[in-house]
Amino acid sequence: MSIFYSKVVYRRRPSPVHPYTSLLAYSLLLLLINNLAAYLLSLLTSYLFDMDGLPFLQVQHLYVYSILATFISSVYVNAQYLYSYMEAEAAKRRLETEAMQAKLNALKQQIDPHFMFNNFSILTELIMEDSRLAVKFLGKLSKVYRYVIQNYDRDTVPLADELAFLDSYLYLMEMRYGSSIAMNIDPEVHKAEGNIPPASLQLIVENALKHNRFSKESPLMIAISVADGCVVVRNALQPLASAPVSTGVGQRNITERYALLGSRKPQVERTEFVYTVRLPIIGGLNDEQEI
Repeated sequence: MSIFYSKVVYRRRPSPVHPYTSLLAYSLLLLLINNLAAYLLSLLTSYLFDMDGLPFLQVQHLYVYSILATFISSVYVNAQYLYSYMEAEAAKRRLETEAMQAKLNALKQQIDPHFMFNNFSILTELIMEDSRLAVKFLGKLSKVYRYVIQNYDRDTVPLADELAFLDSYLYLMEMRYGSSIAMNIDPEVHKAEGNIPPASLQLIVENALKHNRFSKESPLMIAISVADGCVVVRNALQPLASAPVSTGVGQRNITERYALLGSRKPQVERTEFVYTVRLPIIGGLNDEQEI
């Protein structure tokens, strides 16, 4: 009978907010039910068989049996609950992981159209201005795009690989803009170990080129260094007279990818003359300390 009560109790799952309090309350309820059953059985036995004098049918003995039955049944209920709780938690973690991976894949899918749209715009202008340069630009672009495809399935890439990709991208920009871009990469950046999301460094530089004016007489200064476990990208602020419409896809994409990877968030600082973005190096010393 006690096992039957346990199954009835178990159908009403403990509160997910206070599960252990609920289990204790259900165990006490089970004890009361068993004691009540013992009392009713003693009355029924006395009435049917008139055997009140026999020791094994005395009320106090039935209460002892009811306590033992309650203990065994409580173990059964608690074991069933803990098993279902662990299964539910495992399923929850699996769903959360799948959801994060799906979102991360969706964010990575934004890289390709964002990257290609901007570079095809440059290629269109080059075709109209210098067809030979456009052919050369297209050849370099195919090599750069190969990097994006090869790293599509990767959440992070070594910083050294990203710097090599950035170097190829900057070559394309120099073909287009010449000496209008002044890039300075600190040698310490190449010595830094760790990973960053693919194409994140390139997107930051691309944003700097998109939102600032520059020329041979007034080149755009961009500096990349490493500090406090971050790759620091600084560019001079030379806002365009007519700012282009920005969707914010690039910077938002980077921030969300870092959040899904469980790393420190990128930091953006803007002063009157300088725009700074700090990209945490994943797997570096500071990143591990933060985690």
